[in-house]
Amino acid sequence: MPFIQTNTKKIKQLIEKRAAYLPDVNFPIKTERQFGFSNPIHFGLIQVLQKFDDYILWLFLAQNYRIFKHQNGFYKIKNRIKKYVFKLLSKIILINSKEFLPVDFNNYFANDDIYKKMVKKYGEIVPQLLHNAITSTVTPPLT
Repeated sequence: MPFIQTNTKKIKQLIEKRAAYLPDVNFPIKTERQFGFSNPIHFGLIQVLQKFDDYILWLFLAQNYRIFKHQNGFYKIKNRIKKYVFKLLSKIILINSKEFLPVDFNNYFANDDIYKKMVKKYGEIVPQLLHNAITSTVTPPLT
């Protein structure tokens, strides 16, 4: 998590250099979720997600202040922090997300080789459970 905090601090400093006046920033809240936790690991995971969200907000503010000379700089930093968080989450759940093939409902209905390969490696997925997980109010919105 120090990686996220260090990068957030750098982004804030860049914005403060660029902006003549930077008042206390309160980002608009699109949705608010309350997460419960029952042990320190859950609490730590919630903190990682909060820090990641905070970092992304500051990163987009920096983009709006035109801190980056090129869009490539913005996307390079954004992708680096995203890879860090995904790597951390992959270690927690012990699943390498890069191993997942792009499987969709068409593969499921066709019962094709892509779907069979994923079933062999990770087991059968019930579409209703998948739909429930994607649309859950506990997790961030996913497509």
